[in-house]
Amino acid sequence: TGLEDTLFLPDGGRAASNAELVVAGTTEWASARRGDD
Repeated sequence: TGLEDTLFLPDGGRAASNAELVVAGTTEWASARRGDD
């Protein structure tokens, strides 16, 4: 069982890999840091 089996992407979908989770998390973090909605 990996993180991709227990965590969801911001859109509610399932990640295919840990790398996909990292990319989505980094994108969300950067957006929040910039103040984007």
